[in-house]
Amino acid sequence: MEWIIVGVIVLIVFLLFLGLYFRASGAVTIAAEEQEEIEKESPEELEKEVEREEENAESSKAADDEFHSARG
Repeated sequence: MEWIIVGVIVLIVFLLFLGLYFRASGAVTIAAEEQEEIEKESPEELEKEVEREEENAESSKAADDEFHSARG
């Protein structure tokens, strides 16, 4: 009877590790595809994207500062 319990536990652990492996390999594939897309973009588009991200960061920081100053 205890062999059945041990077998079920081992099977569950195996399936968990298998799921983690496939999740990690999928993330690597997605990251590689995104990197390829970035490399295909023109330098002008990359500069515009960087500027947008900087503007977003500045506005987020301003909003955070305003929020904290309002809280006192």
